[in-house]
Amino acid sequence: MTTRIKVVMPVSSLEFFAPQVKLREDTGGAAVAISVVALGGGPPSIEDEAAVLQAAPLVVEEVAKSEGQGFDAVTIDCALEPGLRAAKEVTRLPVVGAAEAALALASVCGDTFGWITPNPKGVSATLARIREKGFWPRMAGIRAMDLHVLELDQQEVVLAQLTEVGRQLLLDGANVLILGCTGMGHMAEPLTNVVGVPVIDAGSAAIKLAEAAVAASARKA
Repeated sequence: MTTRIKVVMPVSSLEFFAPQVKLREDTGGAAVAISVVALGGGPPSIEDEAAVLQAAPLVVEEVAKSEGQGFDAVTIDCALEPGLRAAKEVTRLPVVGAAEAALALASVCGDTFGWITPNPKGVSATLARIREKGFWPRMAGIRAMDLHVLELDQQEVVLAQLTEVGRQLLLDGANVLILGCTGMGHMAEPLTNVVGVPVIDAGSAAIKLAEAAVAASARKA
């Protein structure tokens, strides 16, 4: 039986995020079908709490439709997880946020993690979520690059900044790195090859956790 997972990208268009769409579609196993959707009225990108508030009602509305559309689980493909709590309330399906999945996987892969954000605007919002989810004691540090989300298609520039910031986090004591923006998912493997420690793509982690949640529920049925 095929597991159908809806990936909600809480942005207005998938055009810029096309590489991430392909990555998400390829993340599921052989028996997993991934459908990626964007929010027509959402912000172009999400970098702070203001954008989170703009996107949250649209995310909740999209998630609420998912069970009737035949999906088995939903992921919110953003590390700031707009509308996550409310989304979990409007459906019986597993709803997985990118940050909660990345943090859970990081706790399996190592003792301490370092979190990388594209720019300083997202630091305070990210810290609030890490505290809220109970992973604060395992955080070695959080560091920001100097890029806007809509600049993350500049792969050479992004990898250079990720490498610099990632190495700083290793010096801070991290033994796992989390890419704190799902728009950087395609850089996980290149960065791992450079820094030599696990690098977690939060968006892919959310899909894998959603897949596991569906499988666990099926076994209980």
